[in-house]
Amino acid sequence: TADIDARINRFKDFGIVPSHDSESSEDRIVGEYKGVHIDLFETRLTETRGSEEDRQTVTVFKGVVISLSMNKRFEGKTIVLKDQGRLVNWVKDKFSNLETVKLEDPRFEKEFEIYSNDQVEARYLLTPSFMNRLSDLRAAFGGKGIECSFFQNNLLMMISIERNMFEPGSIFEREDFIDDAKSLLKEMTTIFQVVDTLQLD
Repeated sequence: TADIDARINRFKDFGIVPSHDSESSEDRIVGEYKGVHIDLFETRLTETRGSEEDRQTVTVFKGVVISLSMNKRFEGKTIVLKDQGRLVNWVKDKFSNLETVKLEDPRFEKEFEIYSNDQVEARYLLTPSFMNRLSDLRAAFGGKGIECSFFQNNLLMMISIERNMFEPGSIFEREDFIDDAKSLLKEMTTIFQVVDTLQLD
């Protein structure tokens, strides 16, 4: 859409936006729930790699970006990454100013890698109920992976997905329309549950 205006660039200091040179964003939803500002949009980030005849454009992220203003006050930066496997050394180098955080739940240890510049604050933010909601959110959006960053009293979440989120089926197909409506409602409800969890914990 013409309204793109490098929407993702606002979040480059959060530490989870991949390197890219082109952005295509659409389908923005902005609102407020229980005093928390919600900004959600779909985006594709691409990067041109290689030289001359080997140049190619690679999609480095395709999915949904969700930003929530936080009522919890915090000073540091805490990043939750999907399990990087072989990329772990690159991750440690990228976040060299952050320490690895170990959580008590071994299930999340297998699924996520957590880095923070404040261990106590990280545990304050990453409660078991929040981590459960994070998994719920990924499932609600049908995502392959989810990453998030707590920074400057905001929570940024990036969910990798393949399909276009808010593209309705034919309005002449009643079942498609109902399914799309139910899917959107489930996705938004799960976001609200994340907000509820953050406020209660």
